[in-house]
Amino acid sequence: MLSQSFARILPLPASATAAAEDGKQRNLPIQQLKRVVAEDFSKRQYYITGKLTPAIYANDCTFKDPTTNVKGVKPYTTAVATLFDPATSRADLISLEVKDPHTLLLNWRLEATLKVPGSPKIKPYTGHTRYITNSEGLIQSHLEDWDISALDAFVSVLFPGFGAPPAPPVSHTG
Repeated sequence: MLSQSFARILPLPASATAAAEDGKQRNLPIQQLKRVVAEDFSKRQYYITGKLTPAIYANDCTFKDPTTNVKGVKPYTTAVATLFDPATSRADLISLEVKDPHTLLLNWRLEATLKVPGSPKIKPYTGHTRYITNSEGLIQSHLEDWDISALDAFVSVLFPGFGAPPAPPVSHTG
């Protein structure tokens, strides 16, 4: 169902629509994939909510960051949805560029409140995510690097002055 409504929004190449029986949007042009990732990130705040477009990801996609390595779209989206409070958290897109026909690079800023007793905040930090597609044009790897260490991120929840200063807000010009 999602892939059918998605197909109405974005025109798909014949190779993508023909293979959509399983809901996957295969072999999208990289610029179209970029638009979907940008919308998922900015509008749906998938880093906070877990609401992404599963049609562009391989079912066994690897989601890796400095603290975890999750295999599969559903386990990743479930984990994210239970981690952050969407009312007091935000993910800002700094830039998203095509690096080559199989790789997107997203630069972002995250400011988040954890869904645990006391609602502790993670200090704002920046990072980068590489999206790498497989031979079917589906995202196979979602590889995240942070501009602070995992230790800094976790300790600053308890001791806000610990480590590097918080990342400044994102300002978009033009």
